[in-house]
Amino acid sequence: FVWMVMYGSAYVFGLREHMNIGFVRDHMPPKTRVVVEMLGELMVALFAAGVMIFGGYKQVTSQMIQMDAALQIPMGIIYSAVPVSACFILFYFVYNEMKLAKKLREI
Repeated sequence: FVWMVMYGSAYVFGLREHMNIGFVRDHMPPKTRVVVEMLGELMVALFAAGVMIFGGYKQVTSQMIQMDAALQIPMGIIYSAVPVSACFILFYFVYNEMKLAKKLREI
């Protein structure tokens, strides 16, 4: 379940279908709207890099000695979904930023 949630969240971020409140953003001029979207993507990427990759890696390494009761695998393997999904989020960040930069140049 943890893997499904983490990989699903990275996938939804990549599709730019994540939950947002767009009322204020939708009333902005087109160039400002794109810049705000780019800044929002950047904030998510910084969180993914700092918290999910750095903190997730520390959590994975510290949990490799604890075994899961049902599956009999190290808990670190289960928690590895966090830094791996963060890598996917960073990939989608670069992809989405390139699309938004192209859109900004066209405006």
